[in-house]
Amino acid sequence: MRSSVIRGWVVAVISEWFLGLATMIGAWFVGLVPAEGLEPPAEVWGLDATISGFLAPFSGLSVWVPWALVFFCAGMALLVWGVGWGVKGIAWLWGQVPVVGGAG
Repeated sequence: MRSSVIRGWVVAVISEWFLGLATMIGAWFVGLVPAEGLEPPAEVWGLDATISGFLAPFSGLSVWVPWALVFFCAGMALLVWGVGWGVKGIAWLWGQVPVVGGAG
């Protein structure tokens, strides 16, 4: 393993240095938020009632609308969409490998 000294820091791998930098920035950002007295607004706590109040009028439609089928079809469409993007992402990553013929 190669290592180098940059301004007194021994860096074994450049990605390790970037991860350490990201961790330091994240810790600094979290440190900006005060831990005591941080309460979410009432709208966040009352979100259950808001959603229930919004969905209540639709509960009577189950006689005419097969909600199970609607949710199944919507879920399957989202699943197929997600799998498609996953395959596309893997193909893109695979194309970045220079040995395979990618441009990476």
